[in-house]
Amino acid sequence: MGAVVSCIRGLCQAIGSCLMAIVNGVASILQGIIGAIAAFFGKSTRPSYPVSCRA
Repeated sequence: MGAVVSCIRGLCQAIGSCLMAIVNGVASILQGIIGAIAAFFGKSTRPSYPVSCRA
């Protein structure tokens, strides 16, 4: 009986690890896309120098 519980526990841990890897991969892809969009719009709308130091 203990072997069955151990097998089920290992299976659940493997499935959980797989799901976490998928979620982390999707999050990394989204971060890359959002970062690229932010960099693209950031360059076109913000000045490249600090505004408070302008003379």
